[in-house]
Amino acid sequence: MTTNALPTAIRRSQYAVFGVATVHVAAIVLLLTHRDAMHAGQLALHPGGDIDALTKAALLQSLVPHVIFAVLLPLRALRLTRGRRSGRTVLTAVLTLQIAAHATLPMVTRELPGYGGWIIAVQALSFLFEIAALVYLWSPSARTFFRPGQAPAPAKTSEPALPVA
Repeated sequence: MTTNALPTAIRRSQYAVFGVATVHVAAIVLLLTHRDAMHAGQLALHPGGDIDALTKAALLQSLVPHVIFAVLLPLRALRLTRGRRSGRTVLTAVLTLQIAAHATLPMVTRELPGYGGWIIAVQALSFLFEIAALVYLWSPSARTFFRPGQAPAPAKTSEPALPVA
């Protein structure tokens, strides 16, 4: 991180991304603690199937994206402090992918019967954080921060500068 103060928009964007990552961590905990509900959902969706194997597969398919996003999002948000345009572009792509993932809502509510209202509430909260992060990330002050040639000054070092010959 640099010693310079970040624009408020960048800091708020980071906080919003941290909020999305927190939602993913909560989803991981909820998935692991509600395996029985997922088992019941698989039983309702696939009567007569190998419910234990289906539940294990559904749990794994649900956990993997949450773990990836819970790790990737904060790392990308912290890289914003470097002031590189590519950092903003990559984070925008990740957030856009995250927003597109909300299209899985009908599938998720079928797999966890009885939790539809909670799932919708959690996804709505995540969606608000994602939109807020994108709005702050592309605000005028953020654009100035990421403008070529406007990268933050490097952090001061204790090493002396090399003499120019």
